[in-house]
Amino acid sequence: MSWAQVHPTGGRHDNIPQGRNSHTMTLYKHSIFIYGGFIGGIHPNASNLSPTAPSLKDLNTLWEFSLIRRTWRPIHLTGVKLPGLNSHSASVIRNKLILASGWDNDIFEKVATTYQINLSTFQSKELSPLPCAIAEHCSFVFKSQLFIFGGGALEEMNEGDLLKLETIYPSSSSYPYSYVSSSSS
Repeated sequence: MSWAQVHPTGGRHDNIPQGRNSHTMTLYKHSIFIYGGFIGGIHPNASNLSPTAPSLKDLNTLWEFSLIRRTWRPIHLTGVKLPGLNSHSASVIRNKLILASGWDNDIFEKVATTYQINLSTFQSKELSPLPCAIAEHCSFVFKSQLFIFGGGALEEMNEGDLLKLETIYPSSSSYPYSYVSSSSS
C-alpha cells in the first residue's frame, strides 16, 4: 500500500481550488466535494491578516472533483448565499450535503448555523441551527440521521454532547437538532 498524488487531467490551472486548511471533503456518487477552509497559516480569528493574503471570504465556493474525468470545477449555487466556513463539518445524506457550524470567515466568529446543499440541483438553504456555536467537531451519518460530537463550544453545550439531526422530512427546511447524550449528565 502506498500513497500517490492524483493529478487532474486537462483543464486550466486556474480552474482548481486554492490550497487550504480546516475545510471539508465529502464523497457523493463519483465526485468529491470541497467546501470552506482558510489559506495557509492564517486563522480566521487572527488579528494580523496580511493585506496580500487571499480573502477568507473567497472560500465559500463549493468545488467538485470528478473521480471519473479527474477534473475540478467550481459549482455555482443558487438559493441562500453561504458564508465561508472553516472547522465545520460536512456530511452527505441521500443527495443533500449538510454543512454544520464552525467558524464563519465573514464575521470571524463561531456559528451555530446549518446549511443544506442539494447535490442534484446545487440549491442551498439554511436549516435549523445547532443549540450553540461549535467548531472542530466531527459528524457522521446513520440512516437518515446526522450525528455531531465534540468541538469547541462558546455557550451552554458541553464539548462531550452528542447531537442528532433527524432528516426524515426532506421537504422541511427546519430539521430540529436533539441531544442524544450529554457529558454533563
